[in-house]
Amino acid sequence: MPMIPAHINGLPPAKTSDTKVVVFDNRTFGSSAAIRLWEGKPDKNGCANFKLPKKYKNKVIHLVIHNKYFEHLGEKLTVSQLGLYHTVKLNICILHDRVEPLPIDPNKAYLQGQEIMRSIYRKAKHRNYFMALMFFITTVGATFAGWFIADITGLFLGSLLAIISLKLGAYAIGYEKGI
Repeated sequence: MPMIPAHINGLPPAKTSDTKVVVFDNRTFGSSAAIRLWEGKPDKNGCANFKLPKKYKNKVIHLVIHNKYFEHLGEKLTVSQLGLYHTVKLNICILHDRVEPLPIDPNKAYLQGQEIMRSIYRKAKHRNYFMALMFFITTVGATFAGWFIADITGLFLGSLLAIISLKLGAYAIGYEKGI
């Protein structure tokens, strides 16, 4: 089954909290037959990375986050054509006794999470497969240039192709916006 990427950011890291993230199909959420699409914990950076079935493009999912330090969070999110990219804004639970320190500062985590999510989304949105092909061709061409052209000319041509390949690589993976 074809899958699309999903990234939820701004969560407390797994090693400092007992955060649990659950993603449901919104059409069945709240019923006894709720379809659970994914369940897990965030990684050491506070990001939950997983895959969703491709059939959920342009559909609404329901995100539920449990953590003893923060308010229970339930959000409805629409999955875009590229996948799910979301940064969570956590609020401190009023029942938290404040004796234990919080695992993260929620405002700082939100701002850092937004920066990370912008970078991940930009790479997904501006990925260019034609540039990736050109990157591959110039990289292979630079490798074999010395075989076909001897002396200093082969060295310069191989170096030039390697520099072009590095620049194309940034466009190919979406790090820089393509043409």
